[in-house]
Amino acid sequence: TLNNMQVRMRAKLLGFIQKPEVTLLQFDKKDRSLTARYARAIAYHTLSRTADALSEIDSLLKDSPNDPYYLELKGQVFSETGRHSEALPFYKKVVKLLPENALLRAEYGREILAQDMPDYNAAMKALRFSTSREPQNPTSWQLLGQAYSALNQKGQAALAYAETALYKNKPQEAIQQT
Repeated sequence: TLNNMQVRMRAKLLGFIQKPEVTLLQFDKKDRSLTARYARAIAYHTLSRTADALSEIDSLLKDSPNDPYYLELKGQVFSETGRHSEALPFYKKVVKLLPENALLRAEYGREILAQDMPDYNAAMKALRFSTSREPQNPTSWQLLGQAYSALNQKGQAALAYAETALYKNKPQEAIQQT
């Protein structure tokens, strides 16, 4: 519902924007509301308290096991702590739940590329979708270029890197790709 989305958005903003110590003071551990648990999870993650962050996220997922935003946050925590093999299943599930979300597809592509043995074709599929829906996102183009480079598709890689440079407002770098 709209109200639920507003609550979630507020919690996410508080968790990421204000100082994590402030968030943890604002939302005491006794507060079991969605807002409090979500904001605390993000604050803990920001403080590199990974176990605490995961514990809060798991409590949210226990209540809503298919919530794509909780799943995405868990994937993000794993990803940003270098645990890419643990992050990938969460992003995979998120893109199944929100198949039209270009940003989440880009994150999924990033996680595929971060694996020990990446499936470059799967990464390219996710990243091509992302760039087709949000062509102004230079990160998606950069990742797509990496996938093409890994498969020795030099022309496609150069094009993706040129798009990256253009969307970063670096026209000289884009020209160098041609």
